[in-house]
Amino acid sequence: MKKVLRKLQSEQSLCSVYSDAEDFGRFSAGIIKYVVDDWYVMAHVNPYGAFDGYTCEMTDSVISVSRGDIYLNKLAILISDGNRIYDDLELPQYGGLVSRVLQHIKDSKEILTIVLMDESNLFIRGYVADFDQDILTIAEVNHNGEFDGATYVSIDDITKICFGSEDEVRLEKIVRK
Repeated sequence: MKKVLRKLQSEQSLCSVYSDAEDFGRFSAGIIKYVVDDWYVMAHVNPYGAFDGYTCEMTDSVISVSRGDIYLNKLAILISDGNRIYDDLELPQYGGLVSRVLQHIKDSKEILTIVLMDESNLFIRGYVADFDQDILTIAEVNHNGEFDGATYVSIDDITKICFGSEDEVRLEKIVRK
């Protein structure tokens, strides 16, 4: 799949990425921005054609990719209706893709959501406090926008990083109240 993702990145084609073997009705639509090592970054588009953040996910998690189907063609119409599909994401030039994404999130002081060990219900939200090759330290933020201690996770256990979506932006606004 890495080869397909790289092709879509070079073409900047709108695509759907399927990563959930249990629910083939779930997918992510958007533009592939980066493919580095065994990870990719996608700029997401919500069902209304508006930008909805980024995810950084392992290429091995991709089961199927589609483009040019009826849904994506209709989504392209919504996007062309004045919605911006993504911000310009400028990542640092050094390190692997995960460390580059984490550095970007830390520098821009954005809230991130990380998913651990392929479990969509096992996630942590907060700010990147620190990280090295092995450990990510998150200043955790609960759903009420309150800081809830520090959480330490192994970088190797991360399967997905999300940032800039409506959920994270909404939580950032609550934190800054």
